[in-house]
Amino acid sequence: MPATTKAVADAKRNLVQIPLSKNETIPHSVVGVATSATVIIKPAGEGTGVIAGGATRTILELGGVTNVLTKQLGSNSLLNNARATISGLASLRSPQEVAKLRGKTVRQLFGLDEETSTSAILHPSSHWHHLLFRFASAFFCFVLCVF
Repeated sequence: MPATTKAVADAKRNLVQIPLSKNETIPHSVVGVATSATVIIKPAGEGTGVIAGGATRTILELGGVTNVLTKQLGSNSLLNNARATISGLASLRSPQEVAKLRGKTVRQLFGLDEETSTSAILHPSSHWHHLLFRFASAFFCFVLCVF
């Protein structure tokens, strides 16, 4: 089997999907690490472009990201920076994935539904019960220490 066939097969197995927002940037900041290389990737506003250097720029442009800010720290090795960039992009999550993990809708995740904003406020009686319990346990510990 030729080396190119092996390389293509390996690349197909290790594909990474990059979630993009409306202005073709990443949904949240992420830090990618590989050996001594660290790459910080941050979302950017529309029209910013790809502010990156070396291998990081190449990978982000090939991935379809058009507005992003990055900073490479640690190593100057192109290969390690490329690996750090890919590890950072692989750890990105879309808002749909996060909402599914939390058992909510995307609108609830961003606080756009009225149900979540009112249910997030604790009922006063449960709050006072919690404070009373903390006070009672602290008082009990104080009494044990004194006597």
